[in-house]
Amino acid sequence: MTKPLAQAGYKIIDTSVDSIDIAEDRRRFNELFKNLEIPRLPGETVFSVEEAVKVANEIGFPVLVRPSYVLGGRAMEIVYNEKELMEYMASAVRVTPEHPVLVDKYLMGQELEVDAVSDGETVLIPAILEVNPRSSCTVPFLSKVTGIPMVKLATKCALGKKLKDLGHRDGLASER
Repeated sequence: MTKPLAQAGYKIIDTSVDSIDIAEDRRRFNELFKNLEIPRLPGETVFSVEEAVKVANEIGFPVLVRPSYVLGGRAMEIVYNEKELMEYMASAVRVTPEHPVLVDKYLMGQELEVDAVSDGETVLIPAILEVNPRSSCTVPFLSKVTGIPMVKLATKCALGKKLKDLGHRDGLASER
């Protein structure tokens, strides 16, 4: 919704359309990680079933597949072979040039989430979970548990306030 709202002339107070695009466009995402010298597992944005199969075979199964530009991991799935990938592409998504699918190498391990509030200088980390360019569904729970009003703070930061002026400092909140 951010892109059409911004194109209609509404001021977006949150993550910019460009930042969301960097997080979702695998070419731009890979470029950012390369510039920051952060290693990343291989993955591509695909626009057809044939491309999905080609990329998955190139990077090797298992792969994590999901539609791009969606919230909360909707329709995200780990697939272990070409048959499962074909079933996913046929039933879970409608892949088109306007609705690409992300195919990323899946590495067995543990998921970690980090919810943070930043004013551009200071980063407050109320708790550790997933990294997203937007609020995750855990924010209300973490705000209640930690007593840190994350949405209120993020809104004030988006409007130009500094965390230090709001009584917060850099780092993990539980380390205070």
